[in-house]
Amino acid sequence: IDYSFFVWHVLLAIAAWRASPWAIALTGAALLHLVLDFPLHHDDGRPHFWPLSGWVFQSPVSYWDINQGAAWIAPLEAALAVAAAVALWVRRVPVWAALLCVPLVAAEIWVVRQWLFFFVDT
Repeated sequence: IDYSFFVWHVLLAIAAWRASPWAIALTGAALLHLVLDFPLHHDDGRPHFWPLSGWVFQSPVSYWDINQGAAWIAPLEAALAVAAAVALWVRRVPVWAALLCVPLVAAEIWVVRQWLFFFVDT
């Protein structure tokens, strides 16, 4: 249920009704994640339309499975993370936020490296 578009839309509506900026940001980020996540699971997707349906979309591509296109999707994901961090730095975010981006981007690059190293087609 954690990947349900319906659940997160209801939570976003509650957050907007309560006028809670942090809850709106959280639920909005969750929905953005779902939109980006939906097309990137070949055989390990989730029921995104629960509770109305248990159907799971089986994408032709995967963000981690080399056999399903991860060799080009994973580096693209890392590049987007780097671009997002650069965009924040260019906007002159507070120093603490810019410094927080460094380990987060490094972690993203490390994870992509792990996907490409461990899920190599042998």
